[in-house]
Formats: sequence, C-alpha cells, structure tokens
Amino acid sequence: MRYQNEFKRMDIFRCRHESHAHFEYKVSASHILERKQCFPSGCVYHRWRCKLFEKGKPCIRGYKHVGRLCFGCQHFAEEKVSNVPELKIDKAEYEKWVERYREFSEWVEQKQNREAQILGVVSGVKPRFQRFIYPNQDNLRLRGFQISFSEAFVEMDHLDDDCYAVVSGDFQDRWQLAPGARMEFRGTFMLNRGRVVFQKVHRVEIVERPEEKAEWNSSAALVARTVATGFEWQPAKCLKCKYGVLADVEDRRQPRVIEKRQLYCLQGVPHPDACPLFPGKSIGEDECQK
Repeated sequence: MRYQNEFKRMDIFRCRHESHAHFEYKVSASHILERKQCFPSGCVYHRWRCKLFEKGKPCIRGYKHVGRLCFGCQHFAEEKVSNVPELKIDKAEYEKWVERYREFSEWVEQKQNREAQILGVVSGVKPRFQRFIYPNQDNLRLRGFQISFSEAFVEMDHLDDDCYAVVSGDFQDRWQLAPGARMEFRGTFMLNRGRVVFQKVHRVEIVERPEEKAEWNSSAALVARTVATGFEWQPAKCLKCKYGVLADVEDRRQPRVIEKRQLYCLQGVPHPDACPLFPGKSIGEDECQK
C-alpha cells in the first residue's frame, strides 16, 4: 500500500489563534484534530496583556514578559477569547480527505511503537539539539542526529512522504551518513508532532554509499553549537537549508513547563535576511511547528 502523511497536511485548516500569527495562521491537520481536538467545536483561551508593555513602557517589577507572577498587578489584564478553526476546502472535498486521514491513522496505529524493517535513501543529515531554559540558566545540548528521508518503504508499505530516523552521535560517527546513502535498517515506528520518526535504529546495512563525504559528526556538531544563533520565527528558507535546525525547547521559568521548537542557524548568521547562502527577505514557514 502507498500512504502519504495526512497528519502534516497544511492546506486543510486555518486557525486564527494568536500563537499561529508567525505561520500566517496555517496549521497542520494533526495539530487541529489530534493535539488540540478543536474542530469543529473550537476552543476558549485566556489572553494575558500588560497595559504598560502595550504603551512601550517597562514593567514596574522588572519582568520581561507577561506571566502568572503578574496576577494582582494593576497593569495586568486578562480577556476570554473564543476561536474556531476554519476549513480551507469545501465540505465535499473535506469528507473525501477525512477518509484518507482515517486510513492513514489506522495504518499509523498498526505500526506505532512497533519495530519494522525500513528501506530508504537519505535526503539529509542534521544535528539534533535540545534547549533547556531555567530562571538563571540556558543550555543548548546535542542530542544526536536526525536522518531525513523523502520517502521510505516500511515493511511492504510505501510511505511516499518525508520521514526521519533519530540516531546517536556514536551512530553517525560510525556510519558517516550523507545525502544519497541508500540504507536498510530496523527501527521502532514512532509519531512525533505528526511526523513519522524511527527510533532505536539497528541492524543497519548500507546498500549504496553516498557520492559526497559526510559533513556531520559529533565533533563538527559541538563546534556548530558554539556559534549557533536562534531565531524567534521559522523562515521557510532556513528550514530547507542544511544549516537550519529545529531544536526542542523546554522553558522551565514558569510553574508549568512550556514546550516549543526554535530554529537555529548553525552558521551563526545573525538574521535570516543577512544569510549569504540564501539571499533575500525571509518568509514564514507555512506550517505551525508547535
């Protein structure tokens, strides 16, 4: 059977939630139907505001952003907001798509958390980083590497869409993977933010060696970490660049841990518009990565 990842479809919904403004309010299907489960009933959330920040004035308590510690302050305001995602396609087309979505969901459920035989051609290799933010500390840690495939065969099924394998630094140092490598391996089928990810990779066979030499190993990734610059939004050209990586972020400055993803440039470019590799104005990525 041939499948495409319907979870990552970006042309089905539009959500006017303020957190999606950087993505032109375009969100993935899995974000709406699986993570938030807000269609068609919608959602209600509370927007926190600071009257001083809105006037361009600093906080009288020295805070840099609005949070739970602002409760009780005379300049703090909270408003209740109702929001319902919009359909970007007509109802008849949506009903047909829902059937494909269900078929893919059933296939994922059969494979989820199970080991499978995978065959694919590597389309990219990037370091994996994770950022931990504490009140008095900020750490960016290397968490191995992410191997990308534009398609893969999972047992007898053809996944005709992007998928990934997560491997350790020792794994990449040993196999020296680079784009063009045709490899067969066993790995555990997982789902991460709607993406198909293979973990616990083993029994590796390199069917065809890549023509180009591997650019990344543990040492090179650690050097790149020292010069990496983080951006508050995710320009499409940076996500497509081999030096642009999305790091998982855990913000532990509040009682509740906030999880998100942040884009880093491993070339240390201070701003996307100043990039010498891809000149020109940056454009926001049209998929919510939250």
